[in-house]
Amino acid sequence: MTQSTSVRLSVVIVNFFSLPDLRGCLQSIKRHNDIGDALEVVVVEQSDGAAEAPQICREFPWVKLIVRPNRGFGAGNNAGAQNASGEILLFLNPDTLLVQPVFKQALWRFQSDANLGLFGLRLQTRDGTRAQSFYFLNPLGIFRGRIWRLLDRFDIFLSSSMYITGADLFVRRTAFETVGGFDERMFLYHEEADLCSRLRQHHFQIAYVPEFRLTHLEGTSTKSDKVFKYRVDSYVLLAEKMGWNVRRQLKKWGRQLFVRSVLHPNDPTVNKEQMILRDRLRMYEEQSIKAREMS
Repeated sequence: MTQSTSVRLSVVIVNFFSLPDLRGCLQSIKRHNDIGDALEVVVVEQSDGAAEAPQICREFPWVKLIVRPNRGFGAGNNAGAQNASGEILLFLNPDTLLVQPVFKQALWRFQSDANLGLFGLRLQTRDGTRAQSFYFLNPLGIFRGRIWRLLDRFDIFLSSSMYITGADLFVRRTAFETVGGFDERMFLYHEEADLCSRLRQHHFQIAYVPEFRLTHLEGTSTKSDKVFKYRVDSYVLLAEKMGWNVRRQLKKWGRQLFVRSVLHPNDPTVNKEQMILRDRLRMYEEQSIKAREMS
């Protein structure tokens, strides 16, 4: 793989202290590259102090490396896209492994369907069992989890009400730029749901391709005490943009955490998450009151 004007597909990977996983991911990309120099790989290094940049340069000199402060997953991907050359972008988690050639198929799909804006592959765990490849845009509803499991079992993707999970997002560059890329206010979580929603609003098609698979070593690239706070804050922003009932979801999370606290009374993680959720709910209530007073 060389940097040239012939690049058609750019893989963008945001790295944050994930070098062991990133190493496997890059090796799998090189192994399954079926378009030669038409492929480029951009790694956005956001580890504190660019700690892993020297090692990445030594081991993978064919990678275009972008070093920048950690301003979030979406912001990192936007920076990678700005430095990429391909007409097709693949936003890929570092904790993923290609198991078969997919790049030629991706180019063909976008070339064959001018309305296609984004698609994702079927995700699997390391042992080959199904992983979550898509989900409902709005997770509220008593039976949605059961319905999703049934649809997932038969690879049925409802493009009007679902989104592709963010481990692998093949996106047409022009579509990505039309909607303004990822919302950088979402530091972590729900960026893909928001992106799929905005693409759909601009009449781009969202698709799921179960014929091709990708291994996702789920969760290994998001290890932080702040993860739950990022998840809650991003959901609140997404829900406000979509006009959903924010209070209802926060209270639902509160009930789930209460059950966990009863079952695991000595788990410090549950107590921290309960405090984060209470603070965020109180903040949201105060903001709602001020908004009503000003209207």
